[in-house]
Amino acid sequence: MQDKSKSITLGQLEYWAKVVAIAGAILTAAIGVYQLSASVSQSRAELAWRKAEMSRQIMTEFQASSAAQSLLMMDYEDSVREFTSAKGESFLIGANDVYAALEKDDAELTAKDFFIIDRFDELLYFMGQLEAAANSGLVDVRDVRYPLSWYVKQRFCPQKSQIEAYIMDYAAPETLAFLEGLPEWQSCSL
Repeated sequence: MQDKSKSITLGQLEYWAKVVAIAGAILTAAIGVYQLSASVSQSRAELAWRKAEMSRQIMTEFQASSAAQSLLMMDYEDSVREFTSAKGESFLIGANDVYAALEKDDAELTAKDFFIIDRFDELLYFMGQLEAAANSGLVDVRDVRYPLSWYVKQRFCPQKSQIEAYIMDYAAPETLAFLEGLPEWQSCSL
């Protein structure tokens, strides 16, 4: 006669097979969730890297553009730099010249003022484009704010009401939205 305490019945064998199968399924699901999570994290990191790379490319192109000249015009508060127009005209321009040109009526504008305003308008257009790129998720504003943030704090803030009025009259709403997103602009006092 067999000892029933030591033998495994078919029912017990099926039970333990189900337990092992369920444990295996849970382990497989857990591994799958972990791999998905790791994949999503890697995708986010790659997207952040692509955004940063796009931002660097945009800012490099900006630095080489004529729009960047508007920043150079405002580099020094009490001195000037020499700029040459496409027609070969030479102008000495400083921050105060930029502020003065933005205040003039069209009838009062000189060739120097037109040169300044053209470059400043290109800068404002560029800022609007940065806002549109940020809104679409193409770039992160944190990656494109320098060197603009320095100029906003040092040169735009002292003339905030004048520059804001000019933007309201001559630039796209995205330009002001870009500036309003910068902590430097937010901390300006009118």
